[in-house]
Amino acid sequence: MLASIARGARRPVAMLSSAWEIVMIMFVHLTNSRLKKCLLVAFLTPFAIYIVSMHRSAMVGRYEPWTAIALPRPKAHIHKHFWRARDQELYIYSAIANPHFPVSREVNIVFTVMDQARSSSLDCCILLDNRTVFITPAKKYFYYRSINFPVVGDVDEYMHPDDYLARQYTCAVPETGHRIHHATLTSSYCSSDPRDYVPVHYPERVPGGLAICGKVAYGGQLDPEKLIEWFEVQKLLGVDKVLIYNLNNPVTVLKVFRHYQKIGFLDLQPYELPGRPYNRTMNDKGMYQFHHDESLAVLECRQRMGGYTYVMSHDLDEFIIPRTNVGLKPFFQQKMQQYQDSAGFYFYAEFFVYGWGATNPEEDMMVTRFRRATQPHWECTKYVILPSRVVSITTHSIFPMSHYSTASSIAAVFAPAVVGLVVVVLVVVVVVVVVVVIVVVVVVVIVVVVIVIERISLVLAAVSEIIGADIDFRSMKIF
Repeated sequence: MLASIARGARRPVAMLSSAWEIVMIMFVHLTNSRLKKCLLVAFLTPFAIYIVSMHRSAMVGRYEPWTAIALPRPKAHIHKHFWRARDQELYIYSAIANPHFPVSREVNIVFTVMDQARSSSLDCCILLDNRTVFITPAKKYFYYRSINFPVVGDVDEYMHPDDYLARQYTCAVPETGHRIHHATLTSSYCSSDPRDYVPVHYPERVPGGLAICGKVAYGGQLDPEKLIEWFEVQKLLGVDKVLIYNLNNPVTVLKVFRHYQKIGFLDLQPYELPGRPYNRTMNDKGMYQFHHDESLAVLECRQRMGGYTYVMSHDLDEFIIPRTNVGLKPFFQQKMQQYQDSAGFYFYAEFFVYGWGATNPEEDMMVTRFRRATQPHWECTKYVILPSRVVSITTHSIFPMSHYSTASSIAAVFAPAVVGLVVVVLVVVVVVVVVVVIVVVVVVVIVVVVIVIERISLVLAAVSEIIGADIDFRSMKIF
């Protein structure tokens, strides 16, 4: 086995050795000082750029005087529920304070955005009062990707340059004892127009509380009667708050929402789809953009509900129901005693199919009338998280902090829908395709590196003949 590993490593080692020989040849044998200086600059420039970028990311920030001056705003920049950055195609949905994470002992402002510009250099502009702005580099907090594999995800985004990506950026602000009220992102300078700044939201702290991220409710997809039942069952299960993002719902659904808003059970946030294409809807599920439009609300909900001890995420036709006769909060507390390092728990989904007929026709509630279900499905899991232990979430995944883990299948998700083996087959196909793509990319990279090294040797040989340098290439070997 060791011999096979040595044979496999021989070629990369030989390539690195040849590359090092090329560098040494350039700086030892070249007699043309001007060419030597040019090659030295070309060789050191990437390292200088890396060092500068690292220094910039470590900058603490600076204070500058600020005066409010209204500036002209193009009509295309005006949206109801998003703030468009003045200098690029970036739409900010919210700025939420996240105390002590990712930077401890400071106030962290997490921006949830739709980002088409994909700038590698953004600054946070934090209004501290009507006369001072604090400027500090923005850092990546979380990027949603429809394909969450290294390299493949980057290629996937590169193939969709016109789409808006659901992303989160963060900036750390020194703790002064005063609340920050407005902030924004920029790639150039901090605007003097107060309308360019987003109100900073501080999540309500509810120790022991249980909330639900209900995602985006849109365009007449909900049955008001079933929606009422969903709310009432959640209350019976011990849920304290539900967060839903409202997008063009009819009056009948809005009446239900307003009732639960009035009693303090529902937090209803307005939602829209900014950027191009301007007339898209959440029904365009075949579009690449759909996944980011849907997932932005999930990312934002993690921050907005960060003050609760437990946060569940599932659709408005799903229920997380313990198999034992106990409420959700005692159930989660019991599981936390078993899994003390857990950041959350995954639930497999059981689909209760209406087409199979009612099990208990005399029952009024859907959850008790239909009891025939499929086997649990692992490919469409839902979950509950502890926000204090989680970096972010997507529709079916938890991203815990480094020293926490997750557990699976401790309860069932009641999901009334029709599902078959097609989903499983599609998942397997996608995994196989992704593996093949990764292998192809690795092979291509290796081939390109070999070709580049061989080309460099040929170019240097030609250069040596032109400038009369005494270079001996006989010691170079490309295996």
